[in-house]
Amino acid sequence: MGADAVYEPRATVTDAENWLALGTDFFERADMLDTKVGQDPKDDPADVARVGFDAMMRGDGDVVSGWKNKLQTAMANVTPAGVLAEQHRKMAEPGSAKKAKR
Repeated sequence: MGADAVYEPRATVTDAENWLALGTDFFERADMLDTKVGQDPKDDPADVARVGFDAMMRGDGDVVSGWKNKLQTAMANVTPAGVLAEQHRKMAEPGSAKKAKR
């Protein structure tokens, strides 16, 4: 880095197992409204952005937003990858929202 280079702190905000489960139109645009993940409650994008911004300003390298996501992240660290993949498949499977309501 040269003397005139500017350091820009960066942060990664992780929404754990809910990959993109924010209150945006992602699931509508992806035609996933009939899936369990598409129907599950979503995190407020402004809250997630605030947590990420605050972490960046503190110089933290990464942050997990919300207690539920922290719990899911901790569980994911000890769960075999195959089990996680199967859970994700079930949540994103077309029609899984109807199956979850039974």
